[in-house]
Amino acid sequence: MKIPRAAKQLVREVQAVSADAEYEVTGEPDGFGVHREITFDPGTTKWLTDVLKVSEDPRISNLQVRSKAKKKRLAVCFVGSTLADFTGSFAISDILSVFDEPDEPSSDDLNSVGESSDDAGDSSRGKRRSVDD
Repeated sequence: MKIPRAAKQLVREVQAVSADAEYEVTGEPDGFGVHREITFDPGTTKWLTDVLKVSEDPRISNLQVRSKAKKKRLAVCFVGSTLADFTGSFAISDILSVFDEPDEPSSDDLNSVGESSDDAGDSSRGKRRSVDD
């Protein structure tokens, strides 16, 4: 079965990150005999869905998480134009490295910074007041 070059590139990058990642060609072929949809296994779906959403790659026309036998699978549909023939990187490893960076301080951490003992007991701080108060 023929799939777009961009789909082949995506599979290569996914398998470089997770060697046990599996995909399946799904959907009907277009008029040129090219299947424009591939579906990933549930384990890959867990991390790849957010990565591809963030990438907003123009070669991908649609992302859809489908349930099959109570297991979620990510279906990736590629555009019907020649744009799907471009094999540039999807930058999966770059996006994953950003996801793995330490989180920014929480709002609780920020609230405690610079708080003096005089402010600590003020219970009205941060509360919303109505117009009647």
